[in-house]
Amino acid sequence: MLTHHRCPVSLSLVAKDLPLWSAVDTYATLCQQDRDRFHLRLKHPSFPTPETALATPWTAHPPAGMLWLEFSSQRVLLTLQGRGQLGYRHHWANGVYGTSRYWLDAPNQGLQPVIALRNFTRQLVVSGYPLPDRLQIDYELWSGQLPLGQYILHLDIHH
Repeated sequence: MLTHHRCPVSLSLVAKDLPLWSAVDTYATLCQQDRDRFHLRLKHPSFPTPETALATPWTAHPPAGMLWLEFSSQRVLLTLQGRGQLGYRHHWANGVYGTSRYWLDAPNQGLQPVIALRNFTRQLVVSGYPLPDRLQIDYELWSGQLPLGQYILHLDIHH
């Protein structure tokens, strides 16, 4: 049972203990894999350079890659692969330690070093039926024994 729905989404990342907040409103394609498993794809704008970060809004930057969310009520995988920029993959599951990996996506530079971190998912919520309308992940990010902050990733899907 594979169905596709194009819909507006709001995606935000907020740090609970750091001055970090990022949000984007855009369109995405929601694919239903089966009753409780979904994929969401959206084009990710390029990261602004320091020279243009304050002068132009985030939405003025052209798409740099694709952002994929593979999710169910049990786990979430988030992957960003850009063209010549930052890439990352996060794995979250309720109440367990997952992985967060970051790398520079430079195709002509050979193998790139990967920064591997751990995350602990405090809460993972998917709501809405038959199609999800909200996904929220409350998690901690860790490097070894060093805490790197607490974050909330929030996705609203407007049908």
